[in-house]
Amino acid sequence: MYPFFVLDVPHDADDATVEKRYYELVRRYPPDTHPEIFRAISEAYRALRTERGRFEARIFHGGSKGLDELFSIPDAQPASPRRRLTSTELAAVLCDEVRRD
Repeated sequence: MYPFFVLDVPHDADDATVEKRYYELVRRYPPDTHPEIFRAISEAYRALRTERGRFEARIFHGGSKGLDELFSIPDAQPASPRRRLTSTELAAVLCDEVRRD
């Protein structure tokens, strides 16, 4: 769950914007009629209610802006697929290893 998406606030939102949006959503989805939605809204607000919390959410919650925004991390190269050896090929490799010793 990415808190910015749950509360539908921008990444550069301030305390007042987050609080205003939280109370709008709580009025729309009260806990007695929508308990699951209310729980998600409350968790998102708990994560975003301070500036430090918003900073950590941008980094650790894996949203569209995260570590790659702060650091330039190169894209991982996909590993080449491994090929299974047949029993004959495996025996040949093992024999070659024994001969080298």
